[in-house]
Amino acid sequence: MKEQDLREMEITKKGPLVLILDFIEKAKRTITSHDDWIESSAPVNSAFPIHEIKAALEQNPQFRNIYTSKLLMHVVLEHNELLRMTRVICDHFFGKRVWTEQNYPTRQEKMLLAQRIVQAFPQLIKKVTEDAPIESAFFFKHNGQLTGPHSGYIEQRVANMRKEIPRGMRKFKRTNGNESLEDVSDEMVAVAEMCTAMEATPQNSREISIALKNSFVIHKNMITQKKNVHQILSQFPHLKSYNGLMVQQAFDRLMNAPDSEASLKRVLAQSLLLRRGAFPNIADVYIRGTLILMKEMAVRGVKRPHTPGNLTPDELFAAPLIRWINPADAIDHFSSDHNIHLVCIGTPAQNGNYFVVLGGDAQISIGSSALQALDVLFKCFVVFNLRIPPLLGPISDLFRMKVQKVLLCSSRRSVNDLVTALDNTDAAEMNG
Repeated sequence: MKEQDLREMEITKKGPLVLILDFIEKAKRTITSHDDWIESSAPVNSAFPIHEIKAALEQNPQFRNIYTSKLLMHVVLEHNELLRMTRVICDHFFGKRVWTEQNYPTRQEKMLLAQRIVQAFPQLIKKVTEDAPIESAFFFKHNGQLTGPHSGYIEQRVANMRKEIPRGMRKFKRTNGNESLEDVSDEMVAVAEMCTAMEATPQNSREISIALKNSFVIHKNMITQKKNVHQILSQFPHLKSYNGLMVQQAFDRLMNAPDSEASLKRVLAQSLLLRRGAFPNIADVYIRGTLILMKEMAVRGVKRPHTPGNLTPDELFAAPLIRWINPADAIDHFSSDHNIHLVCIGTPAQNGNYFVVLGGDAQISIGSSALQALDVLFKCFVVFNLRIPPLLGPISDLFRMKVQKVLLCSSRRSVNDLVTALDNTDAAEMNG
């Protein structure tokens, strides 16, 4: 398109003409540079040729329209389209060997395929963190950490392919986890038994804390063995004592993490600026800040917990995190089997006495501090080996990344984007 073409379209003012022509020239240079990059950076390894990737997508009836109308036109795909694309490619290259031979692709193969995909379609390059490789959205070794599971669209699809193999035919079968248990001495057992027998008085708090620390290996082994919350509490009942302090200390030992309450306070204060005036009926600023963060990373398509029909919209949205209960109804609520959440005894949406409900008549009394309640709640998932409810997954990941510093990045794009925004706010404040 040239200047004369624009004038024939009645775009005659000099300012718009210059801007449009400059944009077209930059677009041409971008496409040219992408083509040059594909040629120059193609791996020497001949596996997963780009022409075969493109052919697999074009020949798939369910994906052909997306391939021609979007990928060939350098358009970035939506999340669900990326999942479909990855499914087609993985099934093409790995399907036969996984389903019929139980021969799973290696880490190097999955990484190379991810590199080939972004070479074929540079518009799909998206780093999940600033320092991540360009193919990290499709495959990220150890999720950016030194050890641990990999992440990315390819890793997710290959894991699902394994699940489609009949259980008796799978190459690798789950073990009972006993192979990685640490040795427990008789002295540790004696300390744990002594701790269980002690009364949770203010005078005994330090001695109980030391006893839990000295019998920590037993607690760690129980988590490795996937013991449930009630089994852990039967061995270490004082994890419920002292307003959640013992949970905080146990988390620090398990994750080798420093005290994080100050960081949590700062992040929740920052969140109030994201949506000014949101959740105005929620009295506590820290609960309000957490709800704002949850709203920024809203999870769609997940069924919300059953709640009474007389809740306000704010209370209904908050239900996966916190529920306000009348004192007369507290015993019935605590004795019911729930997912882990907070309870505030008192007037709806107002401050009161907070509890962490662990389910099955197990709860931790926190007191009147909502900040303490939030910190203990999200550490209970690790300390008691609890499954994180889907609606709390994003906020849990954000706290683990930004507050507790035990997670480098999340598998959820909305979490990574919000953490980046908060990091940018921190940097601006420091430089200002």
